[in-house]
Amino acid sequence: RQRQMCIRDSSITLRDEAGQTVQTWILRRVVPGKYTGPALNANGDDVAMEELVLTAEAVELDVF
Repeated sequence: RQRQMCIRDSSITLRDEAGQTVQTWILRRVVPGKYTGPALNANGDDVAMEELVLTAEAVELDVF
């Protein structure tokens, strides 16, 4: 079965403690490049971290 590539525009918004928008990155024609999930250990007290690498054709910056 062939996988179909999903290309989309997206945005990432940074907000302050009050929930107000500080900065927004607009990503044009984005595709996911890599995903790394957490290594869970039932005996540890580590924080679970995930990583998502995105590849974009263009990045625009909105500053508020």
